[in-house]
Amino acid sequence: MKTGERIRKARKQKGITQQELAEKLGVTQAMIGQYERGIRQPKIETLIRIANSLEVDFVKLIGSDIPITRGELPNGADSAHGTIAKQIDLTKFPSLTAEEKNELFHRVFDECLNDVGKLRVVEYAMDLMAQKKYLLPNVELLKDGEQE
Repeated sequence: MKTGERIRKARKQKGITQQELAEKLGVTQAMIGQYERGIRQPKIETLIRIANSLEVDFVKLIGSDIPITRGELPNGADSAHGTIAKQIDLTKFPSLTAEEKNELFHRVFDECLNDVGKLRVVEYAMDLMAQKKYLLPNVELLKDGEQE
């Protein structure tokens, strides 16, 4: 599935029209239609605004269509609103070292996620921590009412 198809699917799941999305983004309805049909590719900043407007994960919205690698934020980008680095090559993620993945995680967390996104990451981490198989051998969690 291409980015345009994912935009259309996310928009329909959100229950909004092309016109409503266009108004949120300050573009024309025709432009949204062109994005969805793959006639035009939105700029990275526009994709971020689309993801935020539709309340979908940016990386899932773009899939592997747009390579992203560590780099500087696009000119005029506002990291407080979920802006991701200029390029992150998602196809290389499996081959990154643990240190590079850790660096990427911290960069995404600090520079890309808004407060709601950060809270979701923490909630997901808590869910993982509830399963012993994901914990380091030396980590033991205290349950409610337990003391060290």
